[in-house]
Amino acid sequence: MALVDGVHRGKAYSFACICFDKLKPHAAFSKNKGKGRLKRMNQRIKEKLAILPGQPGCYLMKDKHGTIIYVGKSKLLKNRVRSYFTGAHDRKTQRLVQEIDDFEYIITSSEMEALILEMNLIKKYDPRYNVMLKDDKSYPYLKITSERHPRLLITRQVKKR
Repeated sequence: MALVDGVHRGKAYSFACICFDKLKPHAAFSKNKGKGRLKRMNQRIKEKLAILPGQPGCYLMKDKHGTIIYVGKSKLLKNRVRSYFTGAHDRKTQRLVQEIDDFEYIITSSEMEALILEMNLIKKYDPRYNVMLKDDKSYPYLKITSERHPRLLITRQVKKR
């Protein structure tokens, strides 16, 4: 465990960070008759869910082998990551949740930073459950031209002025 000090929006913070990488994997959890509800969850995930911050960032879901199987972003990590382990989900999400044995998160200073970080992490790790951005392309952006009658275009290139 390490104590981390920082400043966010003019306020000083101190919080404990726990390194979970060296823990042995546990059985993830079991489903309750296919309804996607978790009957039990491994202790490591419960502990990490309890200390999730209410800040924007990215999360990396890992399987029992430590392979990153999904990368996501959120404006509130606490709410988004917890939502995977509660409530009903579609089949794809149920399969993902069944395979999650651990997760990590990275806090960012804004939602935009989380979006860019997510894109870079997906390109770096090529997770199985991220179906978007599997090619070498970047996010598509909408461009409004500055003509007399502006047009709306889709582009993958951003030019800063």
